[in-house]
Amino acid sequence: MANKKQASPTAQETSRPLPLVPILSVCWLVIFFVLYFTTTLGDTRGELTRLQILFEVPNLLWNNLFPLPVEYDSGWTYLPQRFDLLCFATLIWIAAYSAGTLICRCLIRQYQLSTAEHICFSMGTGLAALSLLTLVLGLIGLLSRVLVLILFAVIVAAAGFVAWRDGHFKARKNKTSELSNGWLRFAFITCGLFLLPAVLGSMLPSIDFDVKEYHLGGPKEYFLNGYISMLPHNVYTSFPFLAEMLSLLGMVLADDWWRGALVGKLVLMSFGPITALAVYAVGARLYSPFVGLWGAVFYLATPWAYRISVIAYVEGALSCYLTLTTLAIVVWWQEWGRHTAESSSEIESSKTDETPHPPFGHLLPREKDWMTLFIGLLAGCGIACKYPGLVQVAFPAGVLLVGLCYWRNRSAISVQQLVMTVVLFSLGVLITFGPWALKNLMETGNPVYPLVYSLMGGADWDAALDAKWKSAHSPPHHHLMAVMNDLQSIALGSTWQTCTAFLFLPLACLWTGEKKRASIFLLGGVLYLFLAWWVLTHRIDRFWVPMMPLVTILSAAGAVWVWDHLSRYAVICILAIVLPFNLAVVTSGLCGPNYFLADLAAAKEMAASTAPGIQKMNELLPEGSKVLLVGEAQIFDAEFPLDYNTVFDQSIFEKWTGEIILGEPLEKWPLRSAEEIRETFQRNGITHVYVNWVEILRYRTTYGYTPYVTPERFEELQRLGILDQPLPLTETPLMGLSEAERKEAEQLLPKLIRGRGKSRWLTSGLLYPVKEQSLPAEN
Repeated sequence: MANKKQASPTAQETSRPLPLVPILSVCWLVIFFVLYFTTTLGDTRGELTRLQILFEVPNLLWNNLFPLPVEYDSGWTYLPQRFDLLCFATLIWIAAYSAGTLICRCLIRQYQLSTAEHICFSMGTGLAALSLLTLVLGLIGLLSRVLVLILFAVIVAAAGFVAWRDGHFKARKNKTSELSNGWLRFAFITCGLFLLPAVLGSMLPSIDFDVKEYHLGGPKEYFLNGYISMLPHNVYTSFPFLAEMLSLLGMVLADDWWRGALVGKLVLMSFGPITALAVYAVGARLYSPFVGLWGAVFYLATPWAYRISVIAYVEGALSCYLTLTTLAIVVWWQEWGRHTAESSSEIESSKTDETPHPPFGHLLPREKDWMTLFIGLLAGCGIACKYPGLVQVAFPAGVLLVGLCYWRNRSAISVQQLVMTVVLFSLGVLITFGPWALKNLMETGNPVYPLVYSLMGGADWDAALDAKWKSAHSPPHHHLMAVMNDLQSIALGSTWQTCTAFLFLPLACLWTGEKKRASIFLLGGVLYLFLAWWVLTHRIDRFWVPMMPLVTILSAAGAVWVWDHLSRYAVICILAIVLPFNLAVVTSGLCGPNYFLADLAAAKEMAASTAPGIQKMNELLPEGSKVLLVGEAQIFDAEFPLDYNTVFDQSIFEKWTGEIILGEPLEKWPLRSAEEIRETFQRNGITHVYVNWVEILRYRTTYGYTPYVTPERFEELQRLGILDQPLPLTETPLMGLSEAERKEAEQLLPKLIRGRGKSRWLTSGLLYPVKEQSLPAEN
């Protein structure tokens, strides 16, 4: 029986568990807890266990309040440097909420939504709407701050007028009164403690390669160009860019690509609390507000949630739309059942009532159809974040909708109903993902470029590039014995995983009745997402992160079960250890840069140092320079004009300098004539050529890199009088490379290695000036 003094709201709805269940549950909690804290963290190169970090938690948290002296300027006095970022982000949030409320009023007004549901649906759809608005403005070349502010004013005014005309949103009561003020205060304070570093961390410049290469690098190029078009040198920018458009929107509002990127990062951070709010809403509907509240706390307290909130990756947005799609399906199912029940009741009462009045169910088909369209919109947003959203969000949502529609009406189902469900859902997906597919279709002839090249082809793509792409983005193997290793890596081995995620998750299945069915439904979603990640992707860890909202709902349900049936003190003790531990991990630097209040000028230099060649060129290049980058693709921090290509695109250096000989290996292609190369450099305004040999080594030992690029090519260009003597910009210790990279360096670059034994250094970055005679003559 539940503890009458401190029982959670769900306790009265469960039966006494079997005697063996509590014993097995306690054994599981103890074993998993010990394994979690004794696991060695992979991102620390096997040097740290969580137990070692746990002993340092008091010191780590104390240092947050009273930080040690650092070599850079930092402190609350530098907070005003972020005020403009907060103002621009707030403008975007207000416009997004306004746009979202208009969408929700049009499509799902008749559904009884809680305040939390209304807010997260409005923010989710509103941010997607602003992303599409930015895409349209970019495609027609109208990326103007003034125009965006005018459109924002129109959106906010329209939302205000509709609210004034129709009245304020009427929230559905979801028994939040069952939660004491103490629990609510505790949840708000805990969430606030994790949100504060997320807000500050999101306003720091990025240090991550993919972010600098295309998540922010692509929007920067669009902003500098003044319009959106295909970037043939960066295939990643042909992906759907829902999240990246918000970064571009920040650049337009700030009228600056660097500070605007920080605005965009701050806006992207908001997907974290929106997801937490959706987690609360799903938990409240399927279990109780108590479960929903703990689900929101568990999610925001997960280091992974923090990490994807402060790095401009798209997994934060994808996780949000997956959770919103799940919530919309739950609302659709529950409200449909409620409406059907009310309709049946009214029909029965109408038999004895002489006054004719149509049953409520006569309105049901239209309402259900609008919600089906709305679910399609949210699922389409998942694909608009990145192509895997098709498998992770849209496909399972569509199948689930059709299955539930069939199950609800299995006694009188019609093909027309099923077809209508598919059509409306697909229409919603088409509205939010279709513009990205249409853009690719117009630019490349392939709506999902560069995927399915063998079926649809694609401009500026060929069979060799497609083979390289597939090799790099396919699963490494499908050995079934590796499944357990990968499960262990997710539950225990990931540095940014939280203990509560899989500690309590299995216990969610111990509920009975409706709550057990809810647990099975969510667990099925988690298993599907894991299998999709394992079978279809190249198994990067952040690719499984979108399942974490569902995991945290289940873990919250399991924690409440322990609270009701085992011991509330066990839950309190576990959380008293785990929550401070997670906060220490989040703020210690294990999740990324933790110089939250650093002078932004100093933070900019620290971020730029992750691409040292780019940083050096920012300092050394004279005005009017333009650089051809070879091997380097972290272009976001560059403050000079450049040409470059990613590893998966055609090499510009190869294209501009090589004489194509069909049938011959690339390494045997000769150089073009000196006159042709000079003319090409002149036409493109190239004054310098920069070669990053460390990146070339990394590519050659992983994805593959064109064999055309060798030191001898540059020596020959020097002999032809095209390039001058190179300026060494960066050096890398040879022992800092992987074993495969060292072997490749010793074979390919022996002339660039100096020193002996373990003290050998590689001259990794060379800047070649283009000789004067190859430059365009002055007018």
